[in-house]
Amino acid sequence: MRPRTADLSSQHQAAVALRRSLLPPAATSSTAAETAGVYLPADGTVSVGGDWCDAFDLSSLRVGLVVGDVVRHGLAAAATMAHLRTAVQTIADLDLPPDELLTRLNDLVRRIQREAPDPDSVGGSCLFAVYDRVARAWHWAPPATRRPR
Repeated sequence: MRPRTADLSSQHQAAVALRRSLLPPAATSSTAAETAGVYLPADGTVSVGGDWCDAFDLSSLRVGLVVGDVVRHGLAAAATMAHLRTAVQTIADLDLPPDELLTRLNDLVRRIQREAPDPDSVGGSCLFAVYDRVARAWHWAPPATRRPR
């Protein structure tokens, strides 16, 4: 049985509202860097996805920058995006190198896959970089991708 159009519309509206509430501010300013960005969702019949970008302060005049995307669309994708966005910020506070951060994020995605009712609905990709203002240097790891099983 297929969901009614009204049900799909309310699910889409809920996903859009959730997504908006989880996005970082469009511009940030700190002693390490100033950032600006905008999120432009797809138009038409495409549902809300789980892509995000973020910039946040780290210790020692550094800033973390992340771009990520999770598989699928809708409420589940928005929720997974929220998990990963929060995890990246939390792990980054440990001052790990970017490749170690992505390894730990990959471990988290594996755990989420094991607990998910539909493991094929969990996966994604992520790029993480750190800008060190004092050293005027960038540190990053190759993008990490975790595909559904």
